[in-house]
Amino acid sequence: MADAKVGTAVILAAGNGSRLRPFTNYIPKTMVLYRDKPLMYHHIMNSYNNGIKDIIVVTRHDEENNYSFKFQNDYIKNLERELKKIDPEVKIKLVYQEEDKDLKKPKGPANAVATAEKELKNKSYVVLLGDNLIISGYDRGESLLKKLLERFDGNIMYSVENLDKETAKNCGFIKGKRTRGLDDILIDTEEAIEKPAEEIIKEKFGLKDSYDVMAGGIYIFNEKSIDYLKNVRPGTNNEMHLTDAINDQIMDRASKAFGFIIKKEQYTAADFGRVESWLSINLREENVKKFVEGMRIYSPELRDLIYSKAMELFNVDLREVG
Repeated sequence: MADAKVGTAVILAAGNGSRLRPFTNYIPKTMVLYRDKPLMYHHIMNSYNNGIKDIIVVTRHDEENNYSFKFQNDYIKNLERELKKIDPEVKIKLVYQEEDKDLKKPKGPANAVATAEKELKNKSYVVLLGDNLIISGYDRGESLLKKLLERFDGNIMYSVENLDKETAKNCGFIKGKRTRGLDDILIDTEEAIEKPAEEIIKEKFGLKDSYDVMAGGIYIFNEKSIDYLKNVRPGTNNEMHLTDAINDQIMDRASKAFGFIIKKEQYTAADFGRVESWLSINLREENVKKFVEGMRIYSPELRDLIYSKAMELFNVDLREVG
């Protein structure tokens, strides 16, 4: 492998956010709050705090106002200006993923990364899924990203959870040999499939109560990966998936890939992509006051919608939080 040092992060932030409607009629899904800051802030700062100063955000053009991407793009530009006051070497570049005319949405996460092909050629880089966040540990300064970067040796790495079979169906299934690295458990990956059908699960992974899957939204790709991400065949939902691109690279023996198992006693991999999960995280006692404070960046219409949904789903009146 070439130089294994990772100096670039790619944050995927161009999705329609259909599972978060009606909120994503006002903001992109990466601009929903965790506590008092948008997910975008957490991803950018997690990257920067781990030594990554070259940050790429895959977004949509400002004029695509169905999902108010101007709000997100302006926020990122403002955050870059603030960071540059501290560190002039910080660079946050916006690249734009187009909507596929047939799918009526972007072509998927692998295509999103490939949108930045020119910036990523001959590099190793982190990819962060915008609607995922490792919320424990990160809050205490013990970033899972830091652990992956420390263990990266030029082979692909990604975060893994063992999930019940129903939850796992929405993820990338993996199988391989478990090996111990330092105080952590890695999976030397033999095969990876995004959202396999029931018969494929039974054939390749067996009938189990739980499965190892890609979860947590953190990946590190090497300098060979961009060609696989660009050329991966459409898979589930006719989208181009990171899981399938990783599998292609493994099968071509162009790289090994290691899954890093998230220790649940140390970290919580949170999916902010659904209304119930997003609100439930923020309505926890330790989060709710900050959440209400952070809502000041939203329009009055969006705040009213959040108040209404919190009451409807959880019987919580956010107007009384103070």
